[in-house]
Amino acid sequence: MDYQKFKADFEKSGLTQRAYSEQNSMSTSMVSYYLRRAREQSKQEQQGQFQEVKIQKASHHMRHIRITTSDGLEISIPI
Repeated sequence: MDYQKFKADFEKSGLTQRAYSEQNSMSTSMVSYYLRRAREQSKQEQQGQFQEVKIQKASHHMRHIRITTSDGLEISIPI
C-alpha cells in the first residue's frame, strides 16, 4: 500500500473520512489507519534527513551562536 498516494487521493477528494470510505467501499477505520500510517511514514522520513546549516558573517557585537530548528525554535548560545 502506498500510504502517501492514499493520503493525497483522500485530501484531493475533499470528503470526510466517512464519505470517502463509503465512496471507496472500505471501512472508516481502514481510512483512518491508512492516513495515520501516512503521517507516521512522513515523520520517520523527516527525522532521517539532515537540515541545511546557514552561516552568516559575524559582526563585532555578535557574541552568541544562534541555531534555528526546522520547527522555528531558536537556540542562542553565548560565546
